[in-house]
Amino acid sequence: MTMFSGTVSVFAVNPREPAKPGPNVDSLVLVVPRTALRDAELLATALDLVLCGDAEERPPLASYRFERDEQLREIFEITCELTTYPSPDRFMELQKQLGLAVDTQAAILAACPTPQLAAG
Repeated sequence: MTMFSGTVSVFAVNPREPAKPGPNVDSLVLVVPRTALRDAELLATALDLVLCGDAEERPPLASYRFERDEQLREIFEITCELTTYPSPDRFMELQKQLGLAVDTQAAILAACPTPQLAAG
C-alpha cells in the first residue's frame, strides 16, 4: 500500500462536455462503481430531457453538474480530511462518517427514477 501526502485537487467539468469524468476523489475510498453509476444516472436523466425535446441542452447539463458535485461534496470533504493523517480517534470518527456518506449515496442512486424512452 502506498501512502501519500499533499492536497487533493478537484477539477470542474464543463457541462458541454459531459462525457469527461468528474472529480476523481472516490478512488481513495473505493466507491468508484457507485459514483460512476450515480453520475451515469444523473447524466442519463439530463440527456433524456434534451433528447425527448423537453428542454434545451444547457439547463439539464448544468443541473447534472451541480447535482453531481453536491452529491460528491460530503465524501470529498471527508476524504480530504483523511489525507491529513488525523489522530486515531478522529480517523475512526471519519471512517464512520464516510460509511454513512457512502450509504447515503447508494440510497440516492436507488431512488433515482428511470428515464423514459423517447417515442420512436
